[in-house]
Formats: sequence, C-alpha cells, structure tokens
Amino acid sequence: MKRYCKGVRIVDKGFVRKAVFDCLRGKWRRGDVLGLFMRYDPLRRSKEEMKNLLRAEDKKPLYGVINAIVDGITCELAERRVSLRPIRYRRRYDMSCRKWREIGVQDVKQQILDYVAVDGLRDILRRIGEYQCASVPGRGQSYGIRAVRRWMRDKRIKYAWKGDIRQCFPSITQENMMYFLRKYAANDDLLWLVDLLLGTFRNGLSIDSFLSQWLCNLYLSQLYHFAAEECWTARRGKKLPMADHVLFYMDDILLLGTNAKNLLSVARRLEVQAHDIGLEIKPDWRFWKLDDEDFIDIMGVRVYRHHITIRARVFLRLRRTLKAAGKAVRLRGFMALKMARRVAAYFGLLKHTDSYGVAWRFSLWRSLGIAKEVIGNEVVLQYAS
Repeated sequence: MKRYCKGVRIVDKGFVRKAVFDCLRGKWRRGDVLGLFMRYDPLRRSKEEMKNLLRAEDKKPLYGVINAIVDGITCELAERRVSLRPIRYRRRYDMSCRKWREIGVQDVKQQILDYVAVDGLRDILRRIGEYQCASVPGRGQSYGIRAVRRWMRDKRIKYAWKGDIRQCFPSITQENMMYFLRKYAANDDLLWLVDLLLGTFRNGLSIDSFLSQWLCNLYLSQLYHFAAEECWTARRGKKLPMADHVLFYMDDILLLGTNAKNLLSVARRLEVQAHDIGLEIKPDWRFWKLDDEDFIDIMGVRVYRHHITIRARVFLRLRRTLKAAGKAVRLRGFMALKMARRVAAYFGLLKHTDSYGVAWRFSLWRSLGIAKEVIGNEVVLQYAS
C-alpha cells in the first residue's frame, strides 16, 4: 500500500513562512491579525503604532514581526509544544438548507497552523475524487453543474439516486480521522499536528475551518472511490460500473445510471460502507426515473435534460439582491461592499444557468460592472495596507 507525505518537513521555516503569507493574504486589516502581530512584536509597539504599520504602504518595518511569527511557530512545532486559544462557537442559520449550524471561530494562529497542515497533506489530498466538488480549487459549484448537465444530455442515463450524510462534519470523529490518516500518511510531525488541531474541536470536524473542509473531502473519498470504482458487474467477460456517474458535493451524493437494479444496489452497498466508517446516510434518500421533464436538484440549481434553472428559494434571494442593487445604482450610482460581493456571487449562478432573461430584466450587467469596481477598490486598499 502506498504511503504519502514522507518527504514533508513542516518544521522548515520556509514551509511555515509560505503558510503564514497564504493565511494572511487579504486579512492584514483584521483585528485578530493585529493582535497576533502585537503578541509576537519584539519591539513591543503600541496598538496604534502597529495598526498604522499594518495600514502603511511600506511593509519593511513589519518584516521583523513576520520573522518572529515564523520563528515562534517553527520552534513550537519542532518542540511539539504549540499553545492555542480556545475556539469560540456561534450558531448561524444557513438559508440555503434552512438549518442552524454551529460555526467555530478560530484564532488566527490556529488558522495559520491549518494552512501548515493542509500544505503538508497535499500529497495525500490527491486521493480526493475527480467529482468531489466542494471546497476544492477549480472544482466548485460551477464545475459540478457542468458535469451534471453533460451527463443529463446522455439519453442512456435513465435513473438517478440522491442522498446525503447525516451531520457529516460532527460525525467524523477524531479517532476515525486519525486512523485513516495513519493508514496512508507516513510523517510523524504532520500526524502530530493534525491530531493536535483536531483535538481543539468540540465535536468531530469544525465547520468553517480551512483544515476541516479538506479533511472532510478526504475522508469521504473512501465512499466516492467505493461507489465509482469498486461497485461493478461482469458482463460478457468485462467489468462494467454499476453506477455510470458518481458526484459528491461535500456530503450530498448523486448517482446516475442506466440500470435501476444496479443503481439501487450501489446505494445499498454505499449505506453499509458509510456505516463501517462511522457515518450514516439519511433514510430520506430519493430514487427516481429521469424523464424529459424530470430534473436533478443539487448545488442550488435544477438540472433538466435541456436546460438549467435556479432553485426556487435561491432565486427569491437572488431577485431581492438584484432589485436592491439596481435601486442603489439608480439612486446613488454605487453600492456597498457587502452588496457588491453578493451581486458578484450570484452572477456565477446566473452565468451557469439558463437565466439570461432574469439578468436582462434586473440590469445585471450594469450592477455587475459597479460591483466589480467596488470590490476592486477594496482589494487595492487591502493590498496597499
């Protein structure tokens, strides 16, 4: 069995420095970053002095503090005596799925260590499946929508199965996650760091953690590869997959196939496999035959054989946003940064669905142009600061 991450040295200063800059990119003006710099500042500057340095265009006076941060974290990792502040938890209502979620707010030092751990795990993260579409660069919502649209155009695809995992993040326990990592990773320092970070979470994996989203995808890759590669049937001396297409959108699972019996068999075996690794697929899964008027509701859209529409409750929020943005542009000629970001986010959804009429009716192109200008100005300010 192949073992990964053998040559990774997380106690190297260059490795830690890269993680520091990756984590702090675009965050220099945040209050928790200010607190981190003050804790590691060798000159013990005042809060106002440090704030002015973070906002100044010349960053040379900060090089000493950055070096102190890198040296301090590297030393703690080498001696295995990392100190972390407790995670603060808050409840947030998720409008997309209409449920309350417990969000973990980490100290910026732990966020840096998350980047160190993820960079160290890059080798093993290649196990994440081709169509595991959430939180993977280049394989987001639009990637998954295009794939499902392409599959739906194939008239041979007649059946679909859709389910999701109950309480996915909290259900992946520290023991199960570390057992999986120790099986495939051969790096004691890296395994120690991941074990330390997992131990700070209240239950399972923490939602809104950079490390957790990668570990969740990695853990679920066991189910993805099982459904896509290990469920097959023999026909005329050839091995044929029982599910023609498999897609995971974090904990949402979609199976498409040409044979109803085979597809249901994959689903049943997937339930058993999930139970074996400590997870549970909700019993309210859905299996149906795909006619020309049927659709697949996933990733915020409805994918038909010949077109794509936006999910109803998502469309209501999108319409309110575009109307408010259009009104702000007409009355004041600009929009707030939060509104600009929402317009830019919804543009991606409109771009990959058949919604040209909606975009035209609410003057999306004019609002988008101003939104890009507002966001661009903010990025320039953050870069300059």
